[in-house]
Amino acid sequence: MKLTNREGSMELIDGTSITPFILVMAFDSGDFDGPMGQPRQEEILYLHRGTMDSNAHYVKGGDDALMAPLPFTFSFHIEDAGVTEDLINWLKACNDGATTKVGVTPSTLVTTAGDTQRDGATANPAPADSNKLLCDVQILWNSASGNDLSVRYYEVWFPLNEQRISESAEGVMISLSGQIYGTVVVVATASQTLQAGTPAGS
Repeated sequence: MKLTNREGSMELIDGTSITPFILVMAFDSGDFDGPMGQPRQEEILYLHRGTMDSNAHYVKGGDDALMAPLPFTFSFHIEDAGVTEDLINWLKACNDGATTKVGVTPSTLVTTAGDTQRDGATANPAPADSNKLLCDVQILWNSASGNDLSVRYYEVWFPLNEQRISESAEGVMISLSGQIYGTVVVVATASQTLQAGTPAGS
């Protein structure tokens, strides 16, 4: 059975231990676009005096490429409800070190920086700028046949200057653009669910 955006759900997840705060994107536009994995190091070719012979070999390049952030985008229809305010406050919190609180009972978000290991061994470094708060993003497509698909992006930053508000005949939208600093996990199994947690939405 073909999966469509009609079965899609998306949420933002903070780094609070045990029970994280979550914000469900109930009116995302179904235009999600993101990678299915993280980058690898460059392969650098070494040749003897520029000639291809049995001495030719590759060496692994530096980890700069491995650790480079990955872009992804999606859009959210603005509605006359608290969830819009919560989303805007969440984005502000990602850029002011969680000074901005989120939710009906104002809550301080916790960064997810360092929660994963791009190299498989060492925790990813936290941003040098303490105002940059990272969170996780998960999207789930549920199939009526039970063959679900989910993607989770760890340690995502939303630069406030790259988030856009636009209007059209269909309504007002916020176009979100994130930078993935952590790992990417794609799972295709039956009966998947979104991350459980404390709703941050109003």
